[in-house]
Amino acid sequence: MSITMSPADVVNAGMAKCYVNVGGRRYLMMMARDFEAKFKKKTAAVPILGRRMTGHKSTGAEGIFSMTIYKVTDLFDEMCQAYQESGDEITFDIMVTVSDPQSSAGTSSKIFHDCVLSGEVGLAALSAENKWLEQTVEGYFDNFEIYQKFADPKEM
Repeated sequence: MSITMSPADVVNAGMAKCYVNVGGRRYLMMMARDFEAKFKKKTAAVPILGRRMTGHKSTGAEGIFSMTIYKVTDLFDEMCQAYQESGDEITFDIMVTVSDPQSSAGTSSKIFHDCVLSGEVGLAALSAENKWLEQTVEGYFDNFEIYQKFADPKEM
């Protein structure tokens, strides 16, 4: 009999909490509909004499995040207004914790430090079709830490 993963160990991404820390104040972002953070590793091609295959060398990395929230706060609008009025770049931290009690994986928490907004931030919207009012925010983080790790599945 082959060893397979238990379906109960798949982690439900909806069993999560998201916090944003701005200026010493911590906000529970339970209005978040989705969140994604990515570590984008940059590499450069290294042609080498005597080899048919090109080598590659790491040259750096960047952190990118995206979050869609139900628009029930002006938190991110206020960050945009501060930048508009004074040029002040407001940085913040985001902490995401995922913990599905049905999974033996336990809890994973990551903190994304020195986040800045980038791109478009929706300030206002209307809908005659009774759609939910949402806001997507995107940006960069300068570093991250793994605050709490998932346990490896026993089958691993």
